[in-house]
Amino acid sequence: MIYRKTPAKERETYTYRSVTGETFTYRPEDVGEETIHLLHNMDDSFVNNNLKNARVQATPFSTHWRCRSRIQLYTHGLASDPDSII
Repeated sequence: MIYRKTPAKERETYTYRSVTGETFTYRPEDVGEETIHLLHNMDDSFVNNNLKNARVQATPFSTHWRCRSRIQLYTHGLASDPDSII
């Protein structure tokens, strides 16, 4: 998975890396600047999606225990407001 975007100064061409290890470099003269811009935008979306999905999402079980802990701290007088506890 790709977790890093191509730097802006390296976006004049587009380099595709295949699963077999081959690299193909596309230049604006060959495919046009719009196509290279589109390919980099697609890669950016792919990177953003990978980063978003790499974060751990809260499950209903973990949320239940977090809320239960807030209530227990409030009922024992250790917190003035259960919603103020993170």
